[in-house]
Amino acid sequence: MTIRGAPLLLLALLSGDASAVDLSGQSTATPLLKSDILKALLPMASAIAHCDAIDSVQMSVETIPNDVKTNAKGVITSGSPNVERWVATGCGKSVAFKVTLTPDGVGGEFYSISTIK
Repeated sequence: MTIRGAPLLLLALLSGDASAVDLSGQSTATPLLKSDILKALLPMASAIAHCDAIDSVQMSVETIPNDVKTNAKGVITSGSPNVERWVATGCGKSVAFKVTLTPDGVGGEFYSISTIK
């Protein structure tokens, strides 16, 4: 038996359409970094929630480092990570994620995403 709609659903899940998601709350991430995080987070949230339409993501800052160092131009050169909680909601289900933002030493940040149980 062949299911013709499956490739489209898979494509939609893998694309992680961040523009269709209501993003609210607070984050230390730049708009571009938020978009990148959403592209990685949305397929995971969809799979965990068994939902192909994540409607919203609520962000909150859990910890902010107190050991941030910057250069003369204000670029963050070192510091411990920021930890945030991002909760994705769709199909009446919510999935919580820990998003860790770590300075890369040249003004950007690396991110990692893990589920919260």
